[in-house]
Amino acid sequence: SLKHSDRALVEAFRSALEIGNEVHDLTTDKVFQGYPFRYKAARVSVNSCMLAEALARFGIIPAKTGRTRPALVPGEVPSDLESHYWRGWVDTDGWVGPKLSASSSSAAKRRQFKVGLTGDRPVVEAFRDYCMRHTPTEATIRPNHNIWSYSVTDSYAMKLAAVLYDGATVY
Repeated sequence: SLKHSDRALVEAFRSALEIGNEVHDLTTDKVFQGYPFRYKAARVSVNSCMLAEALARFGIIPAKTGRTRPALVPGEVPSDLESHYWRGWVDTDGWVGPKLSASSSSAAKRRQFKVGLTGDRPVVEAFRDYCMRHTPTEATIRPNHNIWSYSVTDSYAMKLAAVLYDGATVY
């Protein structure tokens, strides 16, 4: 499932798998840090042991946060597929685009372009290493409760976004 505005991507995924399952619209009431909100999504269900086993080999398992092991971090992803691999991580557990950011010297807010990823430390470290091969950012990994976060900003983030998304047809 993806947010409802990305329904076309769910349809494209369903079509690529060549399955007849319908895409369903969902509305779920959630609470995050005490704030209620309504989440609208589009979902397609896939029942495939072969697909589940293939995804599990790359650490894509139910409730994977806190269980990603270093062996599941890419080491064998061919270099010509790395941008696709990391774009998938960013699209699911990360962010790309302008964000409001508090200045460290004042309470003033400013817009920054950011590319980032949140997850288990081994995955975030591998993403940082990938980013460092493409831009000389000095961004650091930071704890975020029981997970880790890495965010690159401004011109470095724009370069990373180009590396990840230029020429991509699905994201």
